[in-house]
Amino acid sequence: MRSLLTRIRCDAGQAFVFVAMSLMVLVGMAALVIDGGSWWRAQRHLQTSADAAALAGAQDLPNQASARTDALDYAQRNYWGIAARP
Repeated sequence: MRSLLTRIRCDAGQAFVFVAMSLMVLVGMAALVIDGGSWWRAQRHLQTSADAAALAGAQDLPNQASARTDALDYAQRNYWGIAARP
């Protein structure tokens, strides 16, 4: 019984557990930062494409059909995910 209690109270291996837990937290935080940065970059790219399309369409504004065509053309050239709607 005495050797079991001394084995339970032994501190050997505590540093390994602490380092392993800290490493998991660090890797998790790095993954969140990378995913957040990727999302932010994609959102900025989409916003820039939408702004460019709006400015391109505004140049032809008295003619709405031409403005719409130019805006969609700019949007599709700058961002591949934008599709023309009827």
